[in-house]
Amino acid sequence: MVVFGIGVDIVEIDRIRKAVERWDERFLQRLFTGKEIAHCLEKRDPAPSLAARFAAKEALVKALGRHIPFTDIEILNEPSGKPVISFRAVLPDVGVDHRSLTAHLTMSHERQHAVATVLLERKITGKV
Repeated sequence: MVVFGIGVDIVEIDRIRKAVERWDERFLQRLFTGKEIAHCLEKRDPAPSLAARFAAKEALVKALGRHIPFTDIEILNEPSGKPVISFRAVLPDVGVDHRSLTAHLTMSHERQHAVATVLLERKITGKV
C-alpha cells in the first residue's frame, strides 16, 4: 500500500447548526445519506455529529483531489465506534481504480469545532 492522498478539514459546529435550522431537510438531504441523518438525529444534539461528518466528507474530497457529490460518500460507525467511509457510487476518474483505495478516517469535535482527517492508501499491483 502507498499513500494516495491525505485531507483534513475543520468546521464550526454553529455554522452547521444554523444551516439545519434555516434549511432543515433540504440541507440534510443535500449533504448526508439517510443512514447518516438517522444516526446524527438520534443524538441529544445532532449538530456536532453532522459537523464531524461534513468535515470528513470535505477531508475526503481533499484527499482525492477531486470533488464528488457528498451523498456518494457515507460516514458511518462500526459497532466499536470507529468511523468508516463507504463509497456509495463509482468514483469519477481520480487516476486510480477506486476499488484499490483504502480510506482511513478520524473525526473529533469539541464545543465549537469539528475536525476530520482522511488518509487514502492505494494497493500496488504488479511488480514494483
